[in-house]
Amino acid sequence: MTKQEIYKLYIKIVSAIEVDLSDKERAELLRTVSSDSDAAYYYSRFMEMYSMMSSQEGSCIIKSLIESDEDLSVSDAVNIDKSIIDRILEEQKNAQPINKNRQEQKHHNSVKRNQLNSPDSFRQKRQISKINLYSAIAGAAAMLFLFIYANFIYRPAVAYVKDSIDVYSAEKNLSNDQGLKPGGYSLSEGILKIKFEKGTEAILEAPAMFTLVSPGEIILEYGRLNANVPPDGKGFIVKTKNAVIKDLSTQFGVEVGHLADCKVYVHKGSVELSSDKSSNAEHSIEHFAEILRQYQAVEFNESRGLADVEYPETGYVRDFSSEDSFVWRGESFSLSAAVSGKNGFKFESGNKVIDLSDGKIKPIESCYKGWRVAQDTFNEVEGSKYIDSVFVPQKDKNGCKISTSGITFESFSNSESAFWAPVSGEPVVWNISDNQPGGVFVDVETGYDDPVIFMHSNSGITFDLQALRKKYPSLRPSFFQTIYQTAINRSGTGAFRYWVFVDGEVVSDGFQPGTNDFLNRKISVPLNQNSRFLTLAITDKDDGTSYDWGVFIKPVIKFDLKPLTE
Repeated sequence: MTKQEIYKLYIKIVSAIEVDLSDKERAELLRTVSSDSDAAYYYSRFMEMYSMMSSQEGSCIIKSLIESDEDLSVSDAVNIDKSIIDRILEEQKNAQPINKNRQEQKHHNSVKRNQLNSPDSFRQKRQISKINLYSAIAGAAAMLFLFIYANFIYRPAVAYVKDSIDVYSAEKNLSNDQGLKPGGYSLSEGILKIKFEKGTEAILEAPAMFTLVSPGEIILEYGRLNANVPPDGKGFIVKTKNAVIKDLSTQFGVEVGHLADCKVYVHKGSVELSSDKSSNAEHSIEHFAEILRQYQAVEFNESRGLADVEYPETGYVRDFSSEDSFVWRGESFSLSAAVSGKNGFKFESGNKVIDLSDGKIKPIESCYKGWRVAQDTFNEVEGSKYIDSVFVPQKDKNGCKISTSGITFESFSNSESAFWAPVSGEPVVWNISDNQPGGVFVDVETGYDDPVIFMHSNSGITFDLQALRKKYPSLRPSFFQTIYQTAINRSGTGAFRYWVFVDGEVVSDGFQPGTNDFLNRKISVPLNQNSRFLTLAITDKDDGTSYDWGVFIKPVIKFDLKPLTE
């Protein structure tokens, strides 16, 4: 609401208290307060102050405040109790009217008519009561004080600091849980997450300058902002020097350079981008509005107009946790790094593997190489947060167990529990099969420089997606993506098959014949909120395990930022 609208609202509220509103005007006031959250807020604040000022104690408090040099600003955020507003509205709606004495009213009306009909009445000067005059002056002063207090002195917080990492601002305190009033802020260092009254969360990256306008609006003068807007916050507005970005219940990013160029990226949902003025060499546009949808990205410049730019999957800090020292910029999680016991978000590699015989993660040099028969065909993986188990695929009348929850699969070939190599996060194999630890390693060519999961028949590995959700509660696994390829430089030929399962259901599989016609297949598997176990496997084709080298290149879990309603 504008200050003029607030002032008009105060006038109507005072008139309602003094019973100077018609039934129609009163109904209109009640509709406004019931349907407009800003009006409801100012209505509740006015009634609170009116009740306080009406008491003797309130008069003393106001007098002492005016006479003192005390700072009247309030630092704590104010939460509106809707039930209080509803009770006040209901009381005004159902209050009994003030009944005047009918005889007195009749006499008053007849006197008024006689005065109007009398010619002398037009010549008489109206007598103003000093008491009424003083009351009017006092009432006007009280209204002026309320208007100034509500709009300039008392400025309730419109947001608060939800989290921060290494934040520094020369002007204001931006510590966690700090209430933020309307006004300008600057961010010299760090990352700041603020939460608005209606639930919208905005992340700002230093350096940045911004102005908080209201619970539903922010002005970004320069810097990067990423917003996650819940349904209750729909309509959230980010203004720049030359553009207005209005949320349509979504997740989006805005970047403003020092020259006021504005970039807008839509991560999810849609936004409306508009401007009052744009011009370029050919023509001038007074106003434009455009709807941007998921994965669209544009740049707006006053002189060059609007242009499409590449959507940056990792262009913004989209979530972070100071408690966990975790910052997410849209990266995928590397399953190859998880196999090596490393940080999946950093795509680190290592020389560790998972031994199928015992489920332990160990250095590659300490694993036995060569052909073996598993005594235990299923093993829970020790020492990994995100890997559930490893197994040797084999044909069993009860099905082959592939997860700790007891999921089984019945259509594997008859491997007789034989396997040759551990599951590795590096594309290397032994070139001597003497069943001893250590030995010489040979690089497996894939044609790619990306991390891999190297597997040989017969082997399987299962990842626990729920463990990822638990560790990163604000993220939601959305896709498993990889490129499956048969090793290019294998020294012999063997027939085998690769498998990808989600909760025991085959979502992708492929057969590599015993020739040099190598498989090379892009795999993208959607995941939902109920997807729990992701399983990869390599099995022979009843011709032994020789030369069955399969590689999952850049195997990753892609994430969405979880909507604030979940």
